[in-house]
Amino acid sequence: MLTDITPGSITTTKTSIVYTMGRMSEINMTATKFNDWTLTNESSENIVTWDSRVAFHWYLSVIVNPIIGLLGIVGNSINLYVLKRNGLHKPSNVLLYGLAIADICTVATAVDVVGILSQFPMKPGISWGVLEFDCQHTQLASFYLNFMRVMHFFGIFGANVSPCICVLVTLERIVAVFLPLKFASIVRPKRAWALLLSVSILWLAFTILIISEFRLHYEYLPDYNVCFCYYRIILSETEVEVDVVATWLAFYVSLGIIISGSSVIYVKLKLIGLKRQKLTSSISAYSSRTTITLLTVCLVFSVTQIIRFPYAMFTLPFESGTSKAMYSMFLETTSYLSSAANFIIYVIMNKKFRIILKSLCLSN
Repeated sequence: MLTDITPGSITTTKTSIVYTMGRMSEINMTATKFNDWTLTNESSENIVTWDSRVAFHWYLSVIVNPIIGLLGIVGNSINLYVLKRNGLHKPSNVLLYGLAIADICTVATAVDVVGILSQFPMKPGISWGVLEFDCQHTQLASFYLNFMRVMHFFGIFGANVSPCICVLVTLERIVAVFLPLKFASIVRPKRAWALLLSVSILWLAFTILIISEFRLHYEYLPDYNVCFCYYRIILSETEVEVDVVATWLAFYVSLGIIISGSSVIYVKLKLIGLKRQKLTSSISAYSSRTTITLLTVCLVFSVTQIIRFPYAMFTLPFESGTSKAMYSMFLETTSYLSSAANFIIYVIMNKKFRIILKSLCLSN
């Protein structure tokens, strides 16, 4: 339960662990920045210094990401409807159904209403935004904390489940391509549902672990005579180790399986073509179309994840925390694009999807 805090009672933690879209980053907190906005003292008011870096952060978080998020929610909702109409008796449809739900959870974090209002309109001469609050606004701050807990819950859950489902999709296609005659007996809808449920339960437990360490912190800036609050996730050493293992499983191991599996499938299809064998002799035409569609989904996911490697594996020579935040924001945007792109992929590459979608539009 939150209580009013006086400047003299405020304590800060030197190092904290901040969770961002499925990965952890360790940062040193100072008493001069909040969300990487630069502060100036003008007429005893908290004014934002507007520069190119602030503008980049603002336009992404307030305009670009929310638009991508809304489009992603709508597109994936349509995916759910079309997949259900097409029938969930096919293992590939079951996996894509679960992927659409996970992607909705991911892109929903881009439509952070409270976060947007706390920064909007945020332009020169205007303070923090519509939802400005400080140490005296404990009820509003408590609401903000709880709202952000919900948003981060969906974001962390979706960001970790999506890669695992892409792995399942890749493995399902490997069986379809290399063992077409045994595919029906090996890959069944019930088994696909069981795998989806197992993956969801695993990452649900991990998400609850992370969200349980979600805390609201207050900090006083004596130079500006202002007190503000922000949220932070602080993990124990054991919890950090768990997160490191989870991050490797959810992203790097998954990415390796997806890329290697997709490459093997691509080579197999090429060999079939070189031998001038009809796909229907070993792989049905429907299976081939489905394989190409699913490989495209995995390709888009892989591309958006590969660009995260420099940020995750190396210490980049950023000039400031703001520059690092800009790069982190860019990575978040690519994650949102990946989760929102599947609808476009289905429309372009899957004829049956287009037919069902067309019938949906005509019926309305």
